[in-house]
Amino acid sequence: MNGSGLPDAAVIAIITGIFGYIALIPAYLINKRTARKDDFAAAQAANQQAFANLEKLYQAAIAQNEELSKRLDEVVADNNHYRTENARLLNRNEKLEDENRGLLQKNAQLLADVKDLTGRVKRLEGKNANA
Repeated sequence: MNGSGLPDAAVIAIITGIFGYIALIPAYLINKRTARKDDFAAAQAANQQAFANLEKLYQAAIAQNEELSKRLDEVVADNNHYRTENARLLNRNEKLEDENRGLLQKNAQLLADVKDLTGRVKRLEGKNANA
C-alpha cells in the first residue's frame, strides 16, 4: 500500500490508464489532422469544379455577348437604312405636296377660266338670240 490508502496495483492501474489516455491524444490529433486533410482535399476539389463551372459560364457569357453585339450592329445598320429611307420618303412627300398645291392652283385657275368662258358663251348666245 502506498500512502493514499489504495493498493499498489490500483495506483499502477490508474497511472497506466492515465498514460494510456495520454498516449491516445497524439493518435486522436493525427486522426483529426488526417480528417482535416481529407476535408481540405474535398473542399479543394469542389473549389476546382466550381472554378471550372465559372469558367464555362464566363466563356458562354462572352459568346453570348459577341452574338448580341453582332445583332446590335445589324439593328443599328437597319436603323440607319430606315432613317435614310424615311428621309428620302419625306423629301418625296414634300415634292408631291408642292406638286399637288401647284395642280390645285392650276385647277382653280382652269375652273375660273371655264366659268369665264361659260359666261361669255351665254352672253354671245344671248346676243345671237336677240339678233
